[in-house]
Amino acid sequence: MILAAAVPALAAESLLERLTDTYLAALRRQARPVRQAARPTPRTGNWEDVRTVLHAHSGLSHDSRGTAEELAAAAKAAGVRAVFMTEHPTPDRRWWNEGLRGDIGGVLFVRGAELSSGLLVWRSDGANWTPEMSARDVLTRLDGTAGVSFIAHPELKTADADWDLPAFHGMEIYNTHADALDNNYEQTLNSLRTNNPLRTLTLVNTLKKYPREAFAAIFDEQTGVLQRWDRLNVEGQARRRRVIGIAANDAHSNVGITVVAADTDVEIRDGLDAVVSRTAKSRFPPLLFGDLSRGSVLLSHRFDPYPISLGYVSTHLLAAAVTEEDLFSALLAGRAYVAFDWLADPSGFRFAAETAAGPVEMGGETQLTQQPRLVAQANMPCVLRLLRNGEELQRVEQGELTAPVTQAGVYRLEAWVRLGETLRPWIYTNPIYVR
Repeated sequence: MILAAAVPALAAESLLERLTDTYLAALRRQARPVRQAARPTPRTGNWEDVRTVLHAHSGLSHDSRGTAEELAAAAKAAGVRAVFMTEHPTPDRRWWNEGLRGDIGGVLFVRGAELSSGLLVWRSDGANWTPEMSARDVLTRLDGTAGVSFIAHPELKTADADWDLPAFHGMEIYNTHADALDNNYEQTLNSLRTNNPLRTLTLVNTLKKYPREAFAAIFDEQTGVLQRWDRLNVEGQARRRRVIGIAANDAHSNVGITVVAADTDVEIRDGLDAVVSRTAKSRFPPLLFGDLSRGSVLLSHRFDPYPISLGYVSTHLLAAAVTEEDLFSALLAGRAYVAFDWLADPSGFRFAAETAAGPVEMGGETQLTQQPRLVAQANMPCVLRLLRNGEELQRVEQGELTAPVTQAGVYRLEAWVRLGETLRPWIYTNPIYVR
């Protein structure tokens, strides 16, 4: 589909329709005033707002070639102060023995693993688990240890029975890889691997022109996951079982295309440098592609370089300091919110309950007898949605909200920004629990 002038600029549905100059230029144009309107401010009080990435892979995972130096430089450039690694584990425990840890280039790294059964684990060295175990078995082994566990790729757990698991700390409420899969990004990659070099050249040049917007074009709100998260927290109220929501960058820096001249043909390689197809040299006119001698790189582009994927979304932790201990304390307390930072820096954002006994932050609990009043403030005008037990309770347009609480429940907040004629989520908070 070609976007016509009468169609809203951001109305394209498929990823292929979005990866056009028309759509990406409109996305850039409409996101610019949002970013410029933000007024980031340091947080006051007991907590720092620490921008954190909680799902990332390096060369210790089979599907990444990233280095510590690349990750650290990208994180620092994006304003990310801590990265919780989630390497794909192997029996030799390289993810633990060689995992990135401590200060690297001014960024704090924490070792961790992602199991194929859909589980992120940190601090799990005290539990005797192996990579081939089910999520249920690993959670059982983690019980009673210092291990920290979060459900990864919850979109794959569609039945209620899938969630009948031993206790876990939280879940991903947004995952970039899941969002890309939902948009059939493999179809887009396959279109680049066809025997139509001019089409490939045109698309790659467009993606190079709009790298951040092209990455953000994958976005569709993961409503089913959010609904599941709300249900788990509402159902868990009676048992005081809470599920903390985090963002998953799922950063690999492994999606791309490189076109390299061979002896008689041209190789098309993927983001891990594996040859996925070949085509005749005669289809690549030197006038457009230059030198066709063996080894010449005719075209190269990476869709998900670390600077882009780490700068797209993150989990902001309200912590006493940027140390592993303090960050885990904030995470496990639920003092956290998810922000699509590529839209705007949310620093200074606040959502809390003011009570007779003092303020209660995200993840905290209060009672109706304390006469709680929910307050929220963003650093720019935006649409704030207050939800109780997953249902919208109040909506305001000005970026500030005050709401006296008269019913027990699970309260969380969403902040949305306007991109032209559309609204797009910017912030998801963790809940405040009122009994």
